[in-house]
Amino acid sequence: MIVVFTDFGLQGPYTGQMKAVLHQLAPAVPVIDLFADAPVGNPKASAYLLAAYAQWFAAGTVFLCEVVYIDHFGNAMTGLRALMLPCATRLVAVGRVLESARTFSDRPPGTAFWYENSNGLVEIAVNQGRADRELGLTVGIPIEVVPCE
Repeated sequence: MIVVFTDFGLQGPYTGQMKAVLHQLAPAVPVIDLFADAPVGNPKASAYLLAAYAQWFAAGTVFLCEVVYIDHFGNAMTGLRALMLPCATRLVAVGRVLESARTFSDRPPGTAFWYENSNGLVEIAVNQGRADRELGLTVGIPIEVVPCE
């Protein structure tokens, strides 16, 4: 299952275009519209909503959703609860596949990864680096959750 969580709205073609591409790439996979009208320009509200509703979906569900916050270290926080993801789940951010890690020291310096932050959310980081600069992350960049195979 693929869950769509965006602020695209239903007025323009963007939601439909995205769903058409998803259907071309995975025609047998159901697509659920969780939010097409997530709060525009309000990543904190979107993070809260995504964390609140993601628990309703089964393990292995792919969420198409926001980097919602970048801290002063350059780490990119999502609104997705880490406990919803098996530890071997990979993320795709700006075309880069990111493996999970328990701590920063689990990855070599300069390596990008995702981990569960102290708030229980999925966060993207680079050991001894800045994920925002090294991956080109900004608030609003979509992150794809790739389930374990």
